[in-house]
Order: sequence, then structure tokens, then C-alpha cells
Amino acid sequence: MKIANLKHIKSEIISGFNRGVEDEILGINSLTCFYFNLINPINLNEIEINTCKVDRRKIKFGNCYGNSSNRLNENHLYVEGIATNKKTLHQVYHAWNINKNHTHIDYTFAEISDEFTYQGLIIPSKIVREVGYRKHGVWGPVIPFLTNEELKVVLSYNNNQ
Repeated sequence: MKIANLKHIKSEIISGFNRGVEDEILGINSLTCFYFNLINPINLNEIEINTCKVDRRKIKFGNCYGNSSNRLNENHLYVEGIATNKKTLHQVYHAWNINKNHTHIDYTFAEISDEFTYQGLIIPSKIVREVGYRKHGVWGPVIPFLTNEELKVVLSYNNNQ
């Protein structure tokens, strides 16, 4: 796959997620991490998240976007970005939350979240919901699906944090 420009990268990501082809997931993950680093002009600090216990009947491993967006109803902030394994340095495009106490919580990686460092952008809940509606309720990454105006709002929001 030849990558011509940012617009082309974005369309490849969207196309890959829309197809949902399992053998493409690793490539799409890498491309999404690359895209995130390109559109993110903010110097984000790496954060660490402590492990926690979750009810795995309700919170599924591998469903980070759905798990994190479900917390919007509990007044959690939605964060999307990159989780990097501390040992292997493998990066995963990922979503997690910030609760009302300003604590970062990763419900998806709960038991293993201390094995990762995180860098991400807070996405206002209104935008998360708008992207979800545009995608007909299919939860997946939000950032690659942002319009240019929404991306400006997200970057401005994070600059002011």
C-alpha cells in the first residue's frame, strides 16, 4: 500500500475498519498509530494507569472503544490514543477513560494496564456520540473519523487542558 498523504492515510484506515477484515487488523492498527502521531501536534506526556478489577461479563477484552464510550453516561471523559507495551514497545491504538476524580482508567486492559504507557487525546463526549451516530452505532476508533472541524475542536480542547 502506497501512502500518498494524510487524506489517503485516513481513507485507508476508515476503509479497513469498515471492512473489519481480521487479517488486516494489525496493519490497520499500525496505520492508525501512525495517523495519530501525524495529526497530533500537542506534546503529550506519557501516563501510566494502575490495574483494576472489572466484571468481564460486562466489559469485554478487545472492545476498548465500546467499553470506553459506554462510560460517557457515567460522566467519564473518553480518551483515544496509543498504548505502548513497556517490555515489547508494541503500540496498540486504544481508548480509555478519565473519571470524575481525574484518574485515568483503562477498563479494557484493566488487569494488565500497568504493563503499558499511554498517550492520548480527550475527545468531548458530544463529538464521540456524533461520530458514533455517523457510523450507525458501530463503535470503533473516533479520531480517524473526525471531520476537519471536529479535529480542530479536539486539538483545541486538549491544548487548553
